[in-house]
Amino acid sequence: MPDPYEIDLDADAAKREAAHPEGIPVRHGGRTFLLPAELPADVLEPLLSVDLDLASVVASAADVARRAEGADERAVGMEVVLDALLSRPTLPIDALRAARACLERLFGPEQWASWLETRPSLPAYGRLIRHLVRTYGVSLGEAFGSPAPSGAGGATSRPTSPPPTGSTPEASGNGRANPVSSASVG
Repeated sequence: MPDPYEIDLDADAAKREAAHPEGIPVRHGGRTFLLPAELPADVLEPLLSVDLDLASVVASAADVARRAEGADERAVGMEVVLDALLSRPTLPIDALRAARACLERLFGPEQWASWLETRPSLPAYGRLIRHLVRTYGVSLGEAFGSPAPSGAGGATSRPTSPPPTGSTPEASGNGRANPVSSASVG
């Protein structure tokens, strides 16, 4: 009898790779490059480097967006970019290096060298990255999760508990619980 707690990642990977048994083809410059059907986790490491410090960039962008709530989205976007560039003038080159390092890990050394021989343009890099984000997942959580999004139009889930009634008193939960049970009072 199989162990109900066993997690068979090999079986899961086989299911995902069935969609692209030869790999994901990328055509550019008259060549075809085959990328893995499943995104290897180490590909994303350059984006998490201390040198790039993407977390502070995202936090700064969130701060600017929060301060500019209700403002024109383009103006807020420009403020985010300018704020990032003024505080970190090396950010564009650092981000480009991190993106290229991610792609190099994804392509592998041989295919990466061949890719570079095609002298891809910035728009080609942009199209490639947008395609890879759609293929592998939009966020880190999706990249590590299911390879295929669930289809639209399925059954709507129902809440498992009733909605709040607003009848809970304000002081609820503020008092300290009494550790003495009724059995020990006496």
